[in-house]
Amino acid sequence: SVGGATKDSTAPMTLEDSVRHGLRHRPSRILLGEARGAEMADVLEAMTAGHEGSIATIHATSAHSALERAAYMAAKSPTLRGNSDLAPQLLHQAVHVVVHLVRSRSGPRHVGSIVVYSDEGASSVIYQMGDDGRMERQTFTLDQLPHRIRQRLGRSLPGIPEP
Repeated sequence: SVGGATKDSTAPMTLEDSVRHGLRHRPSRILLGEARGAEMADVLEAMTAGHEGSIATIHATSAHSALERAAYMAAKSPTLRGNSDLAPQLLHQAVHVVVHLVRSRSGPRHVGSIVVYSDEGASSVIYQMGDDGRMERQTFTLDQLPHRIRQRLGRSLPGIPEP
């Protein structure tokens, strides 16, 4: 059981242990329902090792703060502890896109912004909610996107129309 004692009562099994055990099955993608702690380091390492199309959710007030929280959580891992530079580097390699959801006054969540990131962590806002509550396109051409995003989109969507 996660967080409790195992069947033979030898040691508790953490969410971090569950992620590690799941990765041993060589999944093609990783879907982490909610990142809460040190398991983020294992997820980021897996994302940089060929598990493209993976996703993790995290509670944050913005796309930028989501990355800060993810780096903080990853830094709590025993493998990254004591190396404050390694967690953000791993994060920048692993995370390409952040979709930030916001809750409207009436309750349902909707997209508040879509942000893409370069290998160095530089951000490009693709869409962002305007003052009127409607989504506004912020990036207008492929040339405005980070190289790794342009490369992926160029291969899969060669005819992206310009506005």
